[in-house]
Amino acid sequence: MRSPSGFSWGKREVSFYNNIAIAHPSFPKKLLAVTANKITSQSLKKSAFIKNDTKRRPQKRKNNAGLKPSGGSSFNYKTAIIGILATKFRHNSFGIQDVYFRQLINNIYQSGGIGYVFTGQNIDWKRRLVYGYYLEDAGINWLERWFPMPDVCYDRSFHETPQTSIKNLAKLMQKKGIKIFNTSIGDKLKVYKTLASYPDVAEYQPDTRLLRSGALLKSMLNKYREVYVKPLNGTKGRGVFKVTMENGNNQYHLRRSGSSQSVFRNDIAQIWSAIYRKHTVKMLVQAGIKNPGLGEHFDLRVLVQKDARNQWHITAKAARLGCGGSVTTNIHTGGVVKELDAILRERGLTSKEINVINKNIIWLTLRIAEILDHSSVAIGELGLDFIIDEYLKVWFIEANRKPGRQILDIMGAEAKNTSFMRPVEYALYLSGKPYGPERSAPAVLTHSAPD
Repeated sequence: MRSPSGFSWGKREVSFYNNIAIAHPSFPKKLLAVTANKITSQSLKKSAFIKNDTKRRPQKRKNNAGLKPSGGSSFNYKTAIIGILATKFRHNSFGIQDVYFRQLINNIYQSGGIGYVFTGQNIDWKRRLVYGYYLEDAGINWLERWFPMPDVCYDRSFHETPQTSIKNLAKLMQKKGIKIFNTSIGDKLKVYKTLASYPDVAEYQPDTRLLRSGALLKSMLNKYREVYVKPLNGTKGRGVFKVTMENGNNQYHLRRSGSSQSVFRNDIAQIWSAIYRKHTVKMLVQAGIKNPGLGEHFDLRVLVQKDARNQWHITAKAARLGCGGSVTTNIHTGGVVKELDAILRERGLTSKEINVINKNIIWLTLRIAEILDHSSVAIGELGLDFIIDEYLKVWFIEANRKPGRQILDIMGAEAKNTSFMRPVEYALYLSGKPYGPERSAPAVLTHSAPD
């Protein structure tokens, strides 16, 4: 059998390809070809792609540095292997991220790379192999195979694995020479303190403290009348409380995200007890901000991503409107996505005022992404949350290193496709390996200070 189209191989590569093609006839031929190319290259001297047999050790291979394909040129491997780290795989699905993962894998294939999804438990460090999930040509069912270690790992896991924390897993990967991105930017308080050290953005953060006592909670209420209490490492709007001081200074009103029940108490100690009866984790207290005009409260999510040239771009932005007096606007707790400009017009803002707000959002988004990128190992995308106050000032609330894609539902197909492609572009940038035809990156938004 000759080498597949697009590959110029010697006898070792052709033999390896033939053996695996016979053992696994359903394996995609293109993916098998680039895998065979990787396995027989000098970058994986002692690894081999093996059959679906967890007990069998991979065959050791000799150094192929001197291997020369037909044509006489030196062997040069240029295919990137990209692994997507997930939390769990059940019933042939990766849950709410399944559609996203499928699109990512297809984009990796179309970019000329190898892509698979894996969990933290499916790594054989000794043999430098990963048991991963991939899609065949039809793309209907996930298939399972052993793969070489990835060149780059895109972290989309949301919890600690049973065997090791994601933090330790990232360290192990980096030790093995694997580049991993979007693993950590720190907790909410760390992000707050990081940004507070930059005067140009510090003034756009509401007062935020680690909640240590009822006395601090009362002090914040005396100053701001309304505060939010949220877990230090919380996600998806869960476990958030809204506390309001009412009837002068005589009564406190407490509401929890995801609940329609309210608690009224005259003693701050009772409010403190109600919060910590539900939580044992560390909590933050943050000053509340009132939106302009009348109606349900709203905030803003901006998806900012890096491209193939390591440059930040705003991919999408949309407002999230709370419903039925809900504490948060998060989609997971009942929030509704709407266009920001439409909400601002409904609240009586002029076109000029809306333009200024959008300009400030763009500047803050790119500046904050730049700062957090500088203080982290590798970040390819962020979901940044903002809120607009009654005086039309834009405030930064928090950053999310693993943003959802719900806001894209109102942004159209182009924004959605771009959001699926940019993590792949950034992964390929980290791999240092070229892909596809040379494409020009979109124009970079400049950093002009807000008005």
